[in-house]
Amino acid sequence: MKLSDEQIKYMRDRFLSWTLPQDLNPDGGISFKRSESATKYNHPWPVGTNFLTATQAEEMVRYMIDGLPQPPAKKTTQRKPNYSGEH
Repeated sequence: MKLSDEQIKYMRDRFLSWTLPQDLNPDGGISFKRSESATKYNHPWPVGTNFLTATQAEEMVRYMIDGLPQPPAKKTTQRKPNYSGEH
């Protein structure tokens, strides 16, 4: 499947802005605790990632789609002519 650069960058941006799930359990003992200022200004739960830059995230998207199988071609059905005179 061939995606345009625009599609890839869209996927990159969506990944980097995705709200992380509440049950996030990252490796290495990483945790998140909202700071007082985040609570004060009602900042939402964290989004995206701080371990990949936008360039690295784009490279990841390109890696994910490389060799992506093509969906099966849609079969077209041709209508058979009605020779009975009925419509």
